[in-house]
Amino acid sequence: MALSYRTRHRLFCVAVALFVVAAKSLSASEVETMATSYYGDEVRPYIINGKEVYLMANGDEFDWNDPTVVAHKEMPFGTKLRLTNPNNDVSIVVEVQDRGPYVPNRELDVSIGAARKLGILKQGVAQLEVQVLHIPGNV
Repeated sequence: MALSYRTRHRLFCVAVALFVVAAKSLSASEVETMATSYYGDEVRPYIINGKEVYLMANGDEFDWNDPTVVAHKEMPFGTKLRLTNPNNDVSIVVEVQDRGPYVPNRELDVSIGAARKLGILKQGVAQLEVQVLHIPGNV
């Protein structure tokens, strides 16, 4: 069943409004604390032309050693974040390239490479300070 133009337009307007609300809730320079875990070794591959390929939600191939990869459920792809581990004052800049985490009470998933740099591999989950540096489309 095809949706009418009016229904499609309403759905589009709702989607845009939700995106604007989500983007406005993220403001550059404010620091928030977020429960962060890491992922990589449990990612399931897609088989493409007989080769195992690990894809992220943005369509790029996943490299779990890349220290710039972070997943968030709603932040727009391309959003740049500064993550700081308050236990050791290590700070890195990452980019939202994937969706997740899908575990309750966690807000970010970083790649194994990012977790290694931040010093959270042993503990698995850490409270990190998160600062939004750039949201695509925002000036």
